[in-house]
Amino acid sequence: MQKKNDDEGPAPFITDIKADLTKDKVLPIDSVYFSATVSTEAEIEWEFDDGSANTIGNNVMHVYAQQGYYSVVARATANNKTTSTSVDVNTTVYLRFRLNSVTILGMPATNSGGSAWDNDGISNGNPDLFVFPDVENFTNYNSQLIANTPPGPIMSLMIPFAVPPIFSDMSSEFKVSFNDDDDTDVENIATLNYGAIKVLLNSNINSPPTSKTISSNGVTARIDLGWIQ
Repeated sequence: MQKKNDDEGPAPFITDIKADLTKDKVLPIDSVYFSATVSTEAEIEWEFDDGSANTIGNNVMHVYAQQGYYSVVARATANNKTTSTSVDVNTTVYLRFRLNSVTILGMPATNSGGSAWDNDGISNGNPDLFVFPDVENFTNYNSQLIANTPPGPIMSLMIPFAVPPIFSDMSSEFKVSFNDDDDTDVENIATLNYGAIKVLLNSNINSPPTSKTISSNGVTARIDLGWIQ
């Protein structure tokens, strides 16, 4: 009888992963219990994102020594095939962040065709600038319209939010999209990717920065944040 090659078996699939938290957030010295359910018998290896040694098992416990926002990865291996998934753990006092304002520090004087922004005759050639703070997959959370901004390169134009949008997902990519709407069509000026906000939070966990500036496609902009416990 021919022996079956282990490589011919199915790849494991993690159907469920949990971080058992007894409250909204955990702090250092609190125990965090992790569990994973797999579609087939497999070895589960956990990586806790804090530099500690990995742990093997379907159900494991870990204690974080430092505050931070961690992405815990579970890897399931069976039949020489590995799949992985992750779950986030927040060991800081901050649960959410608020977008207070977006400040445009510079942008091109013309659109991609070389014409003045918003050249529709309604706003005297000035751009009507929509700003969309987005989360992963460009889901529009809120929008802000700035009409009749000065023509030419825009310098240090602050766009405050009357009702600042609040976000709780610190691990998704955070993007701000700038679009010119001239009543006939909409042109994307630039989309700036600020990355996962948890990276900004983790850069100084005791006093996290409240702003970040980046540039893309000739647009430079700063986001100003507020951290919420």
